[in-house]
Amino acid sequence: GYYSVEYYSVDKAGNVEQMNSVSFNIDNDRPVPDIVAEADALVGEDVVLDGMGSSDNYGIQSYEWKIEKNGELVGTLTGEIQSWNFEESGTYRVTLMVTDYVGNTNETSVLIDVTVQENDVLPWDWILIFSLPIIIFLLILVALLFRRRRKKDVEDPYYNF
Repeated sequence: GYYSVEYYSVDKAGNVEQMNSVSFNIDNDRPVPDIVAEADALVGEDVVLDGMGSSDNYGIQSYEWKIEKNGELVGTLTGEIQSWNFEESGTYRVTLMVTDYVGNTNETSVLIDVTVQENDVLPWDWILIFSLPIIIFLLILVALLFRRRRKKDVEDPYYNF
């Protein structure tokens, strides 16, 4: 809040100083942190952590980020905007603590669910899909060659000699 103090002094001889005043502001207002981040992310994907929406009546001096998984600290960052690459799936708590120029602090948190990207068709499925026609073609070719050879054996029993 805003305060004003008036004062004067008197010496031992009884001389009185003219009234003086000093005005000052004591900032008791905590800053308001604000996090903008995707609520869902993929393993290995960089996620932007944006604290630009944070505010204070005199401005923000520092931004400190904590990333936790299952209550354990995974990492820390500083700065208004950062990015983090989540290396494992799970639910992470991202906390932003902002500090204003007189030392008032406040924090807020968001949860980010990190999952493994699921492909529609797994790589081994592609191998089966593309190799199956080739395998069928080879089986038909072997069957035709075997049939042709048996046919010659039946027609000419002395063919192999």
